[in-house]
Formats: sequence, C-alpha cells, structure tokens
Amino acid sequence: MVGKDIEWGDSLYLELEVAPESNRTEKEEVARYRAKADWAVGADLVTGLDIVYKKVKDTDDYKYFVEIKTKENVTTSSQDLEGTVKVFRGSSSNLEDDQEFKLKIEKFKTAKYPSIKFVSSNAGDGETEDYVVYEIGNDDEKDYAEVIKFEEDLGEITIEFDGTGEFDVDIAGEQSKQYLGFDRKANSDILNKYDYAELEFVNFPGKPTFNKTGVMYLYTDVEDAYVYALNDGKLEAVKAAYDEEREAVKFAARNFASTYVISDTELEIVNDSTDTEGETTPSDTVKPNPGTGR
Repeated sequence: MVGKDIEWGDSLYLELEVAPESNRTEKEEVARYRAKADWAVGADLVTGLDIVYKKVKDTDDYKYFVEIKTKENVTTSSQDLEGTVKVFRGSSSNLEDDQEFKLKIEKFKTAKYPSIKFVSSNAGDGETEDYVVYEIGNDDEKDYAEVIKFEEDLGEITIEFDGTGEFDVDIAGEQSKQYLGFDRKANSDILNKYDYAELEFVNFPGKPTFNKTGVMYLYTDVEDAYVYALNDGKLEAVKAAYDEEREAVKFAARNFASTYVISDTELEIVNDSTDTEGETTPSDTVKPNPGTGR
C-alpha cells in the first residue's frame, strides 16, 4: 500500500477484513484482534496503533480499521514512513490467520502550522525593510504564510513579532526556511513554581535557527527585568540588557529557545532531573550573571 502525502498529527486507517466464526459476532471477533507494526523507516513518527470502528468516508457504512496515530510535530522538513502492519488473533505467535499490510508514506507534508503572516513593507529609501509576524491564532490578519523562506543574501533585516518584540539579523548566504510563529501562552508549571514573581512568556514552537547571531528585543515595561530561556523544561538565565529606545530587553540569539520568560524578580532556579535510582532530585541551581542583573 502506498499512501499519499499526509500531515503531522494525522491518523492513517487500514480497513480490516472481519470474518467471525459462526458462534461469534463481528464485535466479539474483533475483540480478539491485535495489531503489530515493524517499521523499516520512520518508527519515531508513530505514537500508537489501535483497532477502531468508524464510519467509512462518503458513505453511511461503518467498518473496522487499524488506526496508525502519528505524532504532531513542528518542523520544516519532510520524512518517510515505511513498514509492515500485521493483525492477528490472540498472541503474536498465532500468525496463521493474520492480515498483513505493506505501508509506505513517501513524504509527510511539512507540518500543519498555525497561520502566521510574514510581509515586507519598504519603509523608504535607504531604510531596512521590516518583516512582520503575527501571533498564532490571530484570525484578524490575512494573507497568511506557513513557513518563511528567505531570499539568498537578503542582508540585514528586522523581523517584528507584532506587539511582542523584534529580531535584528543579517540573512547571509542561503538561510534555511523557518517557522517563526509565536504565542504568549503562560506555562502553568513555571507560574506555580515561581509564584513570587510576575512572569511574561513568549513561545517559539518552531525554535528557529539562523546562520548568524542576531539581537532579540522583547517588549516590557520592567526596566530591570530578568530574562530566562526555557528548553525541554529547563530554565537558564539569559544575559540581557534594557534598551530604552525600543522599551525592550535585548539579548543575542541565533538558536531561539522554545520559550523566553521575562521576570520582574530574580528567580532562584532549580531544575529537576531523575537520578539513576529513579528519584527526582534538584540538580541545577542557576542564577543570573553577577553585575548584569540578568
């Protein structure tokens, strides 16, 4: 079976042939079925297998299917999935009556991105063009683009994250396409852990990476704010300064963090880790660099 392009987070459905014995209903027969997959390519793309009873598309009929669940992902690359799915009765050692599906998905489509807008507006002769990205879920903006593709050797540009910040960077050489969508959703775990501080969050689910280091500006009214990067649940202090002209904290960035946290108070950071015996213990205590305030 060769599948068409699908998107991350979609499920694939393989129709089952169900022939129950005379003393069983179709439902009782399927209850004995088990599914097992052997993936030659792309095993990490699959989150699970299940046997489901669902309506057949464009009909009023219901049938049994093997559901292959794929993970949601934020990436700009395509990947392949290829392997064999077997359905058998009882245990995996009882394969004489199995059903086998050869599965090949030639390309996962680029991720199903929330809509963002990326436009250039020439500010005038001799001035740098501004590129505007609107917050994920802002349905008021039109002319959406999913992934940003930069012209080669574009030069120095300012990317504006609408109402949130700016990023000055030199697009030199061939810059890979990036997903620049962002949102301001709070992380409840961080809020609860540091409930003594006023915290703001800026999330970049695509974790953009640029060829050259640029300068990030995140707007805040707190002139002595502290900035932290959150990656994989771990906070790290970011060396930053306050830019009065742009009314923002600024810091160097090339590989974006998945989340930036702006705090009005210095955080006593304790990152948890799991030791060899499975007990969760405080492993890292991080403070901002002395003298910088951040």
